[in-house]
Amino acid sequence: MSTDFSRVDKLVNQAMTVGLGKLGNDVKRRAVILAPKDSGVLRQSAKVNVKASGETVEVSFNTDYAKRRHYENDLHPSTKYYLTNAMKSITNVDKYFDRNF
Repeated sequence: MSTDFSRVDKLVNQAMTVGLGKLGNDVKRRAVILAPKDSGVLRQSAKVNVKASGETVEVSFNTDYAKRRHYENDLHPSTKYYLTNAMKSITNVDKYFDRNF
């Protein structure tokens, strides 16, 4: 008797997509907190995109100012690399992925 793994593959892909979406939203929330405080435009430009295949998640700030402030900030150097630091602050990814499917 052969086993049909298409259902299992579908459930795993669905769980990965949902988990990556949760992870991306958490990174976005943390990055908004860590971002330079003088720009509401920067904070409002945050976006999370999970690829349709559920393999990757992308968190971005879609303004030129946001890209520049990620790498340089002479006035508030502690806010540099806010997106990278938001990702590094997540130490356990188990809570984002449901294993009961």
